[in-house]
Amino acid sequence: MAKIPLNYFKRISVNVNPLQVGQTIPASSIYVAPFDRATVIVSALATNTSNTSTNTIYAGLSTEGTAITQPSPSLITFVSNFPIAPNDTVNIVVNKLVLGQFDHFFVWGGDSNQGQVNLTLSVLETANTQ
Repeated sequence: MAKIPLNYFKRISVNVNPLQVGQTIPASSIYVAPFDRATVIVSALATNTSNTSTNTIYAGLSTEGTAITQPSPSLITFVSNFPIAPNDTVNIVVNKLVLGQFDHFFVWGGDSNQGQVNLTLSVLETANTQ
């Protein structure tokens, strides 16, 4: 096994975009768990930066068998049409969310969002002991 740290913490911050017309799942994931690592999403803070509009957010998971296959078309949605008030923040992962290698974490906004939603993930990658 290559010399990799037992635990690796990282923060990922992105803008959340709504689905494009005709899409059923987002074009790309926010995060993909790396090879031979288990990942714990400690928090996923979604912030509505609009001063006047309530925006909605969705989140889901998908997996792929190997690093070269595409994500499964069956997206498992665990947050659906969740409203976020203007200038407010919500943690869409209440406790922790564990991902295995090559699991994809998707987050997207509602098609009627009028403001911007930002997402900040706190992630712990750890050696997979399976």
